[in-house]
Amino acid sequence: MSLPKMIRPPNPNDLNFIYSSWLNSYNDHNKFQPIKGPAYYGYHKLLINKLLNQSLVSVICNPDDTEQILGYAIYQIQNDSLILHWLYIKYSFRQLGLSKYLINSLLDNIKNKTFIITLKGSNYDLYKDKYDHTYNPKLAFSKENDV
Repeated sequence: MSLPKMIRPPNPNDLNFIYSSWLNSYNDHNKFQPIKGPAYYGYHKLLINKLLNQSLVSVICNPDDTEQILGYAIYQIQNDSLILHWLYIKYSFRQLGLSKYLINSLLDNIKNKTFIITLKGSNYDLYKDKYDHTYNPKLAFSKENDV
């Protein structure tokens, strides 16, 4: 049995969830990061702001209640490449194929299927071996994302 799902663009009500889930899941997944506590949240929120301002967002949701977010992807399409900055699936919906569904829908728009990941989150371990990709964190922190 497949979980009903659809992909939609973000709406302004989604931003608090995106910030909160991204900040907390990145912090939880990257235990050895050098910046801790309030400084982490302040500095990482600046990175999220920058990436949201220059990226696309796809939200995967319940088709019967589009306000029920199951997950989302923050990405860019540049030079026929998919640059995935962040992918998040709510914990209770993980291992149901939602990451794969979301990634495949994004890759469908890429002719040569070049796939670059800039930041590793908790979902990364679930899909890293399923896709031919390059890990390049510098693209998340650079002023311009040159592929």
